[in-house]
Amino acid sequence: MVWTVLGPLSAHIKGAAVREVLRWYAQAYGQDRVRAAVSAMPPALAAQLDTTDPALGLLANGWYDVVIVHALLEVIMAPYAAGDRHALIARAAREGVRNSINGVYKFAVAQIVTPSFYARNIHRLWNMLHDSGRREIVIVGEGRARSRTWDWAGHHPILCELTIETMCALLEVATRRDVYARRTSC
Repeated sequence: MVWTVLGPLSAHIKGAAVREVLRWYAQAYGQDRVRAAVSAMPPALAAQLDTTDPALGLLANGWYDVVIVHALLEVIMAPYAAGDRHALIARAAREGVRNSINGVYKFAVAQIVTPSFYARNIHRLWNMLHDSGRREIVIVGEGRARSRTWDWAGHHPILCELTIETMCALLEVATRRDVYARRTSC
């Protein structure tokens, strides 16, 4: 694996975007596997993570350079065959959402959040987690929507797929139905 850091990146991501996914992964696959993944990262990036913590020291309200998150996602996904990656990302997103919204919050999301509400507010929600990029969701028919993200300096294919699956997971909680996405470009 080749790592390239092109000077300081102008994109950051909030820890809340990946924290619960990391915690779930550590619980499901073990902290030793997480430590092994972190050890495969460039030392300057790995040194910024706490391998004794299931969330690697990422705080929900902290902002992190996306290069750390990109590297982390790459080393976690590296051992998995391409066919297994999507299933792992989809499961991680659903478990991350499930762990993020429990109890009264899950009830509130299921009662208040509708697909049209989510679509109207997606860019505001996006800005809470990312400091670059634009996001829109357009409802195109009953049970169908088109989601688009652009100008995202923090884009990475694995993070993009995780973002799509997180959207599906949130809509599953809101609609109590299975939600599927088909990525048309990245």
